[in-house]
Amino acid sequence: YIALSYVWGPDGQPHRTTKANLSDYMRRIRRATLPRTIRDAIRVTRALGARYLWIDSLCIIQDSRRDVSRELARMRDVYRYALLTIDACSAANVSEGFLKDQRLSLEPVALLPFAYWTDLSSGEPEVHVTRNNKETPTSHTEARGWCLQERMLSTRSLVFKADALHLRCHTETRNVGGDLYEETWDVPRLPDATFHPKRRVARGSDEWKEVLETWWKVLHDYSTRALSDSSDKLVAIAGLAEMFASTLGPDYLAGLWHDTLFQDLLWRRTGRTMARSTSNRYRAPSWSWASVDGQTKHGMTGDRFEPAHGLAEVVECAVKLHDKKLPFGQVVGGSLVLSA
Repeated sequence: YIALSYVWGPDGQPHRTTKANLSDYMRRIRRATLPRTIRDAIRVTRALGARYLWIDSLCIIQDSRRDVSRELARMRDVYRYALLTIDACSAANVSEGFLKDQRLSLEPVALLPFAYWTDLSSGEPEVHVTRNNKETPTSHTEARGWCLQERMLSTRSLVFKADALHLRCHTETRNVGGDLYEETWDVPRLPDATFHPKRRVARGSDEWKEVLETWWKVLHDYSTRALSDSSDKLVAIAGLAEMFASTLGPDYLAGLWHDTLFQDLLWRRTGRTMARSTSNRYRAPSWSWASVDGQTKHGMTGDRFEPAHGLAEVVECAVKLHDKKLPFGQVVGGSLVLSA
């Protein structure tokens, strides 16, 4: 099967499976009634020779708490085991579609200023490619919180941008057609250790540090993205947390790991103001990054990565889950007691 990653849009998703229309949808869904992004995804799926397409709004009964809970627990596997994920990056909402004429700019993608000699004795010229400062077309899925884990968990993705088509896997990204693509533009990639949950990674080893540092990078990227429902702050990244748990877990505390709690508590807001959640609904304890909106930075680097002597001791740290079947999901309470 193929999975779809896309943006619903500010008006939500009117074409979705509910208890009322489930029996009708099980018999038939008229393609003409579906929004354009979904119709485009069906077209791509058929062109690739696949028979099945997974779409969250249709494959999850949206007004059934039981079904939503069950499907959220499977979200990691849905994208991880899909043959391919269609990333509708260029569509701002579900009605816009992503199969459209590319908006090609006359401006160069890169500037090739000149060749010059850095070592006059050897006489060997070097050519440097400078990235164009002109803004690239908006990539809508790259601004949405849910879409981060959908891209990172996918074994391979076809990313439909406004000006390019990218083929992405766990090792590299290529621009279909051979145009310039810079790897630094992409989201972090999952470390190899996360794919081997039964293999124990020694704490403090280089491999373990890579996993922890990647988790911190993931949290920073995630903090730059938007969520339509602020209560999804932990839920929308739960699939990724489950992947990292084999190395950093198993105790997950509202976005922090018990085994690296002191390092994880050193998150900080990078914007001008510290913005707590504007929602009246409880989202996370105040010591968790999930309790704030806006960009955050995480962790330590260099010699301070693993403190030699702790200045405090964790007496108690616990969270209360909204659903015990979702250990990486929403919380309804939490407490932290330190002794210094």
